[in-house]
Amino acid sequence: MTSDSLNDDLMQYLIDQLNKGYTEYKRNHPDFARLVEEEEHKLKGNYVQKKKTHCECGEWLDNADICSECGRIHE
Repeated sequence: MTSDSLNDDLMQYLIDQLNKGYTEYKRNHPDFARLVEEEEHKLKGNYVQKKKTHCECGEWLDNADICSECGRIHE
């Protein structure tokens, strides 16, 4: 066994133990688990942006496909 594979095995073991402990902690502390879920949901929403928020003319699009100011179509 090489030192790299030993390091990989050790790291994987530590990560598995951390995940088990974290899962158990969330199970024993439902309020904490709920807060974590809410924060994770907020973060996902920040990274996924489906539509443009502003037209090239600077007008706010408000999830519309057509700019109310200049009439440009946005997809």
